[in-house]
Amino acid sequence: MTYRAVYSLSRRLIVVGGLLLTAACQVAGPSAGGSCMVWGTGPEAAEHCDREIEDSSRRAEISASQRAAAEAAYEPIDRVVRLSGECFTERGFPCHGARPSRQPTQADVEQLTRDLEQAGHRDFVVRIAGEGDPAPVGSLLSAFKLGGDTCVIGYLSAVPGGTSGRDITGLLPNGQCLED
Repeated sequence: MTYRAVYSLSRRLIVVGGLLLTAACQVAGPSAGGSCMVWGTGPEAAEHCDREIEDSSRRAEISASQRAAAEAAYEPIDRVVRLSGECFTERGFPCHGARPSRQPTQADVEQLTRDLEQAGHRDFVVRIAGEGDPAPVGSLLSAFKLGGDTCVIGYLSAVPGGTSGRDITGLLPNGQCLED
């Protein structure tokens, strides 16, 4: 696979065990010494990294002000996404006892879609990540088009409360946040 070199820092917000970590990674093609930050080892982690590098190289650049505006606009969306897979009583209180994390399913996609629509959000895609997506295969992938030309793309590797990642980036050449 050939990569076009892109020299820009991409801010990553990663949640592990309830802790929010901020990291910067150089996004560039392997021939330019590029790297990305993914959790895990082995072929799955390497493939995820390759997909992120390739995806980033195709996206439009965004300004610092676009990034800041998307970050602010994403804050209420993030609260909805973070609750994916959580259990609540009819009165809205958390269920008794911790629920074990599990692999996301199509039911989680449908529930998150309903929750986002109910909260008034419209321009988004939620699906289980596949081979061509910039997220671990099988994770709960979400992409939000904010401000017309900025995307927030995130994933949850498990629900509830699995490892997650998020990136604020520009549009793909097709004018969307994700390929179909």
